[in-house]
Amino acid sequence: MSTPASPETPASSPAARPSAASIWWHAARPNTLPAALAGVIVGLGAGYGVGAPFRPDTALGCVLVALLLQVLANFANDLSDFRRGADTAARQGPMRVAAAGLVTERQLEVAIATTIAAAGVVGLWLAAVLEQGRRAKQLKFTGAAREVARALVGSLEGAMMLARSYGEVSRFQVVADRLLAELSA
Repeated sequence: MSTPASPETPASSPAARPSAASIWWHAARPNTLPAALAGVIVGLGAGYGVGAPFRPDTALGCVLVALLLQVLANFANDLSDFRRGADTAARQGPMRVAAAGLVTERQLEVAIATTIAAAGVVGLWLAAVLEQGRRAKQLKFTGAAREVARALVGSLEGAMMLARSYGEVSRFQVVADRLLAELSA
């Protein structure tokens, strides 16, 4: 690749420059996205396992939040590594768009803010779905739906990491079953 541009000036050679869509696709690091979906898929399976009704809109919302948060982490990592000078010519792995001079720091900051906003909007909608479930007496919980959603995600993520580190899916299943039982009306 050519010499990286300065932090505020993207590469400008039109012949060598990929399209904007290609640049942002690389920045999103599509190879990391399936890992983001693992928790959603396991959660949907756990819900199915206890007889919870399937809601395609809610499943899609969960998928969107998971993907947006993974992309957010990738954008933030690209920016952080660039600012620390961690992405040198000797670095192996996927292309880092800031270090390659394909985007400016400011462009990554805007992409990060936009991704946070998008995930936040979908997350608020999912919290509203939880609240609707409580009002319809399909779910039971105390406190704000937003806080319950945060606790659920944190618990399931922790259980998934623990299950992965021990190689025991049953550790995740115990937590998922317990959370679903507590929410069931």
